[in-house]
Amino acid sequence: MVKLKVSNVYLERDKTNGRQFSAMVVVINDMGQVLLLHRLDHPEVKFPDRWGFPGGGSDPDEDPLQTAIRETYEETDLRIDPRDLNLLYKKITDGKNVYFFGCNIYSGNVSPQKVKKEHQNFAWVDPNDLDRYHTSKDAEYTIRKAFGANEFLME
Repeated sequence: MVKLKVSNVYLERDKTNGRQFSAMVVVINDMGQVLLLHRLDHPEVKFPDRWGFPGGGSDPDEDPLQTAIRETYEETDLRIDPRDLNLLYKKITDGKNVYFFGCNIYSGNVSPQKVKKEHQNFAWVDPNDLDRYHTSKDAEYTIRKAFGANEFLME
C-alpha cells in the first residue's frame, strides 16, 4: 500500500448531497483475509443483499479519515489505527465522493451484535474466494488496490 500523510490528504471538504461524502474501508487481517459485511436485503438499502466493506456517510465536520474510522467502529467494533489507514482511491457515485481506504492494523474483534444492527452477517474472506460472494462490481478492484497487487495469490 502507498502511505499518505494524513494531514495532507484532505485540503477541502466535500459539499454534495446532504451527507457530504462516504468512506469505505478494506480491513485485512493477519491471515490476509478481507472483512466483508452482508448488507440487508431491503429496497431502501443501497446495494441490497450484497457483500461489501465497512463504511458509510459522513457526519457534519468530519473528514473522510474520521468517517472511515467512526463507521468501521460503529458497524464492527474494530478500532482502526489511523496511522495505518491508507487512501486507495476516490470516486464519484451518485454525485457524491466515496473514499476507499485500506487498513491492516486494528484492535478488537468483530462484534456480531454491532454488525447485525445494519447488516445480515460478516465474514473474513480469502481474496481468492471472492467469487463465492455477491459483491459490488468494484469490490475486486478495491481489494487488489488494498493488497497493492494485480493478483490475489499472496503465498
